[in-house]
Amino acid sequence: MSAYERERAEHIARNKARMAALQLPSLANSVAPRKEARPVTQRGISSKRHKAPAEQAPRRASLRQRGLQADGAAVDTETRGGHITLVNGEAIRYGDPAEPAQPRERHPPNATDFSSLNGRPHSDAAFLELLKTQTGPSLTGSHHKHPTRAQLTKVQLQEHDVAKVTKNGIVHLAFHPCTDKLILAAADKSGHIGLWSVDHEGAAPSPSASKENEGQPNQADGQGASVKGEESSKGEGQDLEMGEGDDDGVLELAPHYQYISGLRWAGGNGNCGKLVSGSYDGSVRMLDPTTATFELLLSDEEAEFSAMDCLASAASGYVGDNEGNLQGFDARQKRSSQPALNIHNRKVNTVHIEPVEERLMATSCSDNSVCVWDVRKLSQGSKPLSTITHSLTCQSAYFAPDGSQRVLSTSRDDTLRVWDAKQDLQQLASMKHYNNTGRWVVPFRAVWGPASDTIICGSMKRTIDVFDSEGAQMVQLSSEHQTAISSRHCMHPTMSVLAAGTASGRMHIYR
Repeated sequence: MSAYERERAEHIARNKARMAALQLPSLANSVAPRKEARPVTQRGISSKRHKAPAEQAPRRASLRQRGLQADGAAVDTETRGGHITLVNGEAIRYGDPAEPAQPRERHPPNATDFSSLNGRPHSDAAFLELLKTQTGPSLTGSHHKHPTRAQLTKVQLQEHDVAKVTKNGIVHLAFHPCTDKLILAAADKSGHIGLWSVDHEGAAPSPSASKENEGQPNQADGQGASVKGEESSKGEGQDLEMGEGDDDGVLELAPHYQYISGLRWAGGNGNCGKLVSGSYDGSVRMLDPTTATFELLLSDEEAEFSAMDCLASAASGYVGDNEGNLQGFDARQKRSSQPALNIHNRKVNTVHIEPVEERLMATSCSDNSVCVWDVRKLSQGSKPLSTITHSLTCQSAYFAPDGSQRVLSTSRDDTLRVWDAKQDLQQLASMKHYNNTGRWVVPFRAVWGPASDTIICGSMKRTIDVFDSEGAQMVQLSSEHQTAISSRHCMHPTMSVLAAGTASGRMHIYR
C-alpha cells in the first residue's frame, strides 16, 4: 500500500469514528421517511389472480425428429382453390377456405337474459332476488332527508370500499335509492354494466376496515351468469372466469355491444326497481328483475344514441344521437313515441329531464350549447325555451334535484357554471376548473349533490373537487387508495355516500 492510500484509509476511519460518536447513522435512520408497501385491493372482477394454466397442444415435430422414415411426399403445386399436387403425382383437394364470419348485428334483436360474464348461477339468482325486495322512496321534491355539506366534507375512502366493477372505463354511475343496502350500477365503454353490492358479506374486509361496516347483510352480484346457469350465454372473447369477483358482490353483464350513453334506476311507482340504459349500438334496454331480462325498449339500426334519460316511472324517455337528433320512446309499447327531431348541429352529449315536474329537459351538445326544452311542445322545428353557449364543447348539463330548475354545465372551456332556467338561463355561478382530460381520461361531468347545495367534479390531480352551489370550493377529497383520476361520480340520494369511477373500471366508495 502506498503512502497516499494509507493516509486516505486513516482519514476514512477517523471520519467514521466521529460519526459513530455523534450517533449520526442512527439519527438519519430515525428521521428518514418509511415507505411501507400499500397492499393492492383485490375486490371485484379482477380479484382472481391465479388461473388454471391453459392446456397446451402437443409440440409439433417432423418425421425425422420422431425417428420415422419420411414418406417422400412433397408438394409440387398448390392452387388458391385448395388443389395440391404432390411430386409423386398424387392429387389432394382440401375444402374451400372458410368464408369470412358474418358481421354481428348492431345489438341483440330481442330481450336478453340476466346472464353475467363472471358470476355463478346462485349468485345471479341471489342478486335478482335482492333487486326484487329492494324499494326506494320517490325522490322528487325536497321533503327527503339528504346528506349535509358537513357530512360530504368528512367522507373517507377505506381500502375494502374499492373494487373493479367493469373491465373498461366507467362512463355512467347510478346508486339504487334503497336505504338498507348499497347497490351501485356502473356502465362502461364496451356496453357492459357492473352491479356491485358494496357491503356484500362474502367480501373479507381488510384490517383497516371500520367496525361499523362489519356484519353488513349480503348483496349478491348484479352482473351475472344466467339464472339458468347456461355457460353458453357467456360473451365470446371474455377473459372472465366463472365466479371471478362474485364473492365480492360484483357481477358484470353485457346487455349492449357498444358504449353506454345513459343509465338510470327508475320504474315501479317511484321505487326505482328497474335499470334503464341506452347505448351507441342503437338500443335502449330496461332490466326487469321480475322477469330476469333486459327488455328491448327502443331499437334503431342507423342511429348511435349518445345520450339517454327517462321519467322516474320509466314509462317513457328520450335519446339523443351523434347527428344532433332527439327521439322519444315509450317503454310500455316498446317503440319510438315520435320521429327523430333535429335539435342540434352536432352530437348530443347529455339529455336530462327536470326531476320534479318532468316537463323541462336540458340538452348539452358538442356545438358548445346548452338548451332547455318544454317536452310538451316538442315537434319538428321546435325552438328551445332558452339557450346559452360556452366557448368550447359542453360535456354535460344537469338540472338540480330540488326542483329549483338550476342547470349545472361542464365545458372544455375550463369552467363549471350554474344557470337559472326560470330566468332564461341567467348565470348564477361560475367556477374555474381544468377540464381538458386528454385522450385517455373520460371527460369530466360535474354533478349535483342530492341536496342541490354542492357540486362534485373530478380533478386531474386525482382528487374530487367539491364546491358549494355559489361556486366556492369547499374541499378536495383524496385517498391513498384512489390512485387514478376519477371522471364520473354520483352520490346516494339519501345517504352520505359518494361513488367515484375511473377509466380502468375501478370504483371507489367514500363514506
